Amino acid sequence: NIEPKSIIKNINNIIDIEIKDEVHKEKTILKDSKHNINRYIKELKKEMLEAASELKFESAAQIRDEIKTVNTELSKLDSNLLSLSGKLKMAEKSRQDAQDGINRLKELISKKRKIFSWYNHYLKDLKKIKLNKEHYPAKSVYWMTTIYIKKSKKRLLASNLGKILKKKMIDSRPVFPSISTYPMWKSKNNYFSKEFSKYSLNLPSGHNLNKQKVKYISKSLLQILDKN
Repeated sequence: NIEPKSIIKNINNIIDIEIKDEVHKEKTILKDSKHNINRYIKELKKEMLEAASELKFESAAQIRDEIKTVNTELSKLDSNLLSLSGKLKMAEKSRQDAQDGINRLKELISKKRKIFSWYNHYLKDLKKIKLNKEHYPAKSVYWMTTIYIKKSKKRLLASNLGKILKKKMIDSRPVFPSISTYPMWKSKNNYFSKEFSKYSLNLPSGHNLNKQKVKYISKSLLQILDKN
């Protein structure tokens, strides 16, 4: 199965290295500042008491006002420390949400590849079609399992095959139209894109499919193409 390990590693690094390291540094700075401020307040209080004992009330009042100012800054530091704790919790929550998303994606990709393997098994003897198999070293998520109808005397158009499948309660999807024929493109080499869109069909590929449903779809395809 495809496992986007590098993506997962990067997401973990965001919280484990970058954010945690940043928060740790900021906390260290703030705690050091708080320690220094508390020590400074202690010294100021000592000076204020000494000034008052010497009847230097104006100096004592000035020192008292200084203590109030410094205490205000101390409150800001406490608020910043709380904010950093909240930042760390939010970062952890974001990391967990991202991790949950990656896990869900891995689950979906695993199921999509399993669905393709079922189709590949049941349709392996059907010579009139070709499946969109991956080619090493590339890996496909197989978001859609696609068949290409090969050339034959009674070659079915993909659109007609889709209609026949519809009567059997099998919902298929057309492959993209020939993009090279759009006005913005001037390429003359559009044979293959026309051919592919004309004779290719996306089979049911929803993650809720089970093996029995794929077997039924494959059996229906075998019966239809055997007659055409």
